[in-house]
Amino acid sequence: MEALPPFFQAWVVLSIALSVLLLRERPGALAAIWLLPLLAGLYAYENQTYGHIHPLTAEEKLFPTEDYLASHYLQEEWSKNPTRLREQLLSTWNQYLIQEWVPSWGHGDELVRGEFAFNLARVESIHEEKEVPYLIQFKQKKHPLVLGMFLFWNLFFALEITLLRERQKTYTVLQSNDC
Repeated sequence: MEALPPFFQAWVVLSIALSVLLLRERPGALAAIWLLPLLAGLYAYENQTYGHIHPLTAEEKLFPTEDYLASHYLQEEWSKNPTRLREQLLSTWNQYLIQEWVPSWGHGDELVRGEFAFNLARVESIHEEKEVPYLIQFKQKKHPLVLGMFLFWNLFFALEITLLRERQKTYTVLQSNDC
């Protein structure tokens, strides 16, 4: 059975334990909270270095790339104008549907028949696809922005908890001096 990545496991266990220790105001918990950003950074490094690239699903394999559409169905360069580019993409997509997906049977509008055949293949691919085991998803390479947000959140959390405790100490000292 697959397990969670070790740095992620340590992060989960430590985040739960430190939350309880902080609530119970145990000594050392405040300093140990800085282990969470460290573990998040190590997990991010491990994920980017050893993470598996997410394989394409059967449905995703049905869609052509822009390069494929351009090399097979585009007679000119991609436009820099967004409106014209949209028209070019739609035109090449429609040509792709007509040439690759129109079934030999039936009659009527070729584009509608191509769209129908393509959507039918999508539905069949979704129905036949096996679900990826839950724990394998943790070993897939994450987008660097997601990992950056994970690391930033842990840094923010540790800093905020530290500053909050310092403010509480200052407030307590000020209150005791007033008495």
